[in-house]
Amino acid sequence: MSEDSLFGFRTRRGFLSRVGGITSVALTGCLSSNRDPRYAVPSLSWYFETEGEVVDGITVDGDTGYFGSYDGRVYAIEGVRSNDISEMWRFPTHGRVFGKLTVEDGSVYFGSEDNFLYSLSAETGERNWRVDTEGAIGGGYPKIVDGTVYVSSGYGGEDIISG
Repeated sequence: MSEDSLFGFRTRRGFLSRVGGITSVALTGCLSSNRDPRYAVPSLSWYFETEGEVVDGITVDGDTGYFGSYDGRVYAIEGVRSNDISEMWRFPTHGRVFGKLTVEDGSVYFGSEDNFLYSLSAETGERNWRVDTEGAIGGGYPKIVDGTVYVSSGYGGEDIISG
């Protein structure tokens, strides 16, 4: 492998388009010493395989990362900053999970294509509650304001509010 390629790919975008479909990855060295990304030579810090695509990235809280997958699961992995990765828990849904997850006050909030908005314990992955939104939730992410969760469902449908 040449110094200007990443695992045989000419660009970071090419690399991520290949492995980003089945894993979550962390890259270090993405900026060169002069902070010009054109001259960066990233290296792989860690990866975590899932059975489906991971398209909206990872939400990091402390040393723990949370993300959803097209395999219908939400994952929590610890060690994302220390590069010593291990799975904490996984939570199954009945639909793809591809919106970014929100972590706040010890809970993980996300929507799924199974028409539910979920709240899980960030520590254990146990379900706190779920609300039927009567429409698939995909893309975007839940926003929490003053204890109320806001999310869009139905791909452009009405905002769903849960308190």
